[in-house]
Amino acid sequence: MQERIKGSEVALWVSVPLFLLICLITVQCDQKTDGLNLPKKVDFNYDVKPILVQNCYLCHGPDPSSRKGDLRLDTYEGATAMLEDRKAIEPGSPGRSELIKRITHEDPSMMMPPPESNLVLSEYDIAVLTKWIDQGAEWKPHWSFIQPELTKPKSFDKSVSANKVDDFVLEKLENKGLKLAPRAEKNTLIRRVSYLLTGLPPTPEKVREYEMDQSPDAYEKMVDYYLKNPGFGERWARHWMDLERYAETKGHEFDYEIAGTWKYRDYLIRAFNEDVP
Repeated sequence: MQERIKGSEVALWVSVPLFLLICLITVQCDQKTDGLNLPKKVDFNYDVKPILVQNCYLCHGPDPSSRKGDLRLDTYEGATAMLEDRKAIEPGSPGRSELIKRITHEDPSMMMPPPESNLVLSEYDIAVLTKWIDQGAEWKPHWSFIQPELTKPKSFDKSVSANKVDDFVLEKLENKGLKLAPRAEKNTLIRRVSYLLTGLPPTPEKVREYEMDQSPDAYEKMVDYYLKNPGFGERWARHWMDLERYAETKGHEFDYEIAGTWKYRDYLIRAFNEDVP
């Protein structure tokens, strides 16, 4: 009887400190991530994939010629496959996931990404990957393969909402406890539209014409006028050319012009003005 009591006391003395240690570790982990502003639900495409692409795909991506350790992190099957006696990602268990062990390892010969890669994961990156795995490591296909869901906004009074786009805006404002700004005067509206679509102020004649137009579709007619204005294509083609790094020389004052580049510029302007899809 005394031996049983002693055995129970030993078990109690072992289990209580162990329980307290686990609680302490949990609290410390929570404190480490408290200031990182992690998403409540980690999204693979938005939160996780950019980290993997930036830091892991070079050696563990789709290219077999550069792949290391026969590990792929660009597919769910590859990331959760059993390699020897372990998995890179064990959904629901960060502690058993080799990925987490490696990105938190202090030994340079074991840590990932390796020091020679000059890639370093931030505390936020590590916390995101850990939380994602802990939440089940939900994998999503590329956004272009995900069928969009039809979202129906809340309906609002026609006096403040002219179309469904307004309904979306009004619903978001309502959710944030905000109210609409006062309705803009006509001369303000036409200036906004003219600068937005052509980059130029409206002429005084056009302002007076719009102010005098009391028809229900006066605003729509004014917008259509600027959409059909040649300046619309000239303004908006500039944004496309910036993305394409468009240039007519190589950037030196003694450069000759690059032959034929103006044809691409003019095509873009025509495409915008003709509403080419």
